[in-house]
Amino acid sequence: MNNQPLELSILDYEETMLSIKRGVAMLDEAYPRWEHQIELSELSLSDATSCVLGQLGPHYSGHIYHHYDQMLRQLCSEGHLEDESQVTQREHGFITPDLEGDGGITTYEDEDNGWGDLEKMWLQVIENKRGY
Repeated sequence: MNNQPLELSILDYEETMLSIKRGVAMLDEAYPRWEHQIELSELSLSDATSCVLGQLGPHYSGHIYHHYDQMLRQLCSEGHLEDESQVTQREHGFITPDLEGDGGITTYEDEDNGWGDLEKMWLQVIENKRGY
């Protein structure tokens, strides 16, 4: 069975999945069992507080609200990521290859910019890690 989103070519899918797997491995090292802290029904990768890192913030920082950028900085300061660049964020599956700009997550109301496919893939990976 091929779970590849229809919008992505096979090469794009494989490259994106490899990036997500790097992100998962990094999160496994930084925050064991992180996948159980993600509210799947609330997951929105284009939203800086509902994305994977945004949802992990309160569990690992003690804050009620924690932004994607703050978690990114924390992962860098702890030595789990080498920098906060867009390249590093893409290499770990946290932002889409289509994202243009100066970095970080921005909510896109009018266009998807690849967030939908990336989100479906993260959901699939998290569900697999949880065993369902």
